[in-house]
Amino acid sequence: MKNIESDGERIIRVEGDIASLKSSVSSIQGTLALMNDRLSSIGRPNYVLWLSAMGVALTIFTLATGGLFYFMKSEITNQVTPVSIKAASSEMDRHKLNDQVGEIGSRQAKNEKDVSNIQSSLKDQLVEVESQFRAVGQMQNMRHANNQQLFGLLWKKVYGEELPMSSFYPDMSRNKSIEH
Repeated sequence: MKNIESDGERIIRVEGDIASLKSSVSSIQGTLALMNDRLSSIGRPNYVLWLSAMGVALTIFTLATGGLFYFMKSEITNQVTPVSIKAASSEMDRHKLNDQVGEIGSRQAKNEKDVSNIQSSLKDQLVEVESQFRAVGQMQNMRHANNQQLFGLLWKKVYGEELPMSSFYPDMSRNKSIEH
């Protein structure tokens, strides 16, 4: 009888083990179902996670860009300030140069007027000089003509015939408006 009891106990124990295995299998089935749900959720996009990551990235980008713009603004301000000072100085220099150009233009006009006056005075003086040269030339021509007449008389007395006269005296002056 002992064997029967022991078989009965064994059966009870086996039934308990079966119940325990059933609960383990159902627990494993639940775990597998949970894992299946998680695996299927991994296959779908997790929009909340993506939006959170994009928000963090946008915040970091905004802070970095803001810092960069602040740095650039300070650098530009440091560079623009000397440039604006240089621009103001350049503008003052330009005004001075424009004034100097105006003075040079007025001096040039005055100098041109003076040169014109000197040229007209020189023309008048050169006309006078040319008139004097013409008068001297005419006197020399008259002396030459007188000498030729004297030679002609002497020739006639010595040789008995007349000496041919060549008393053509051309006007060599440049200014033809002066009268002889």
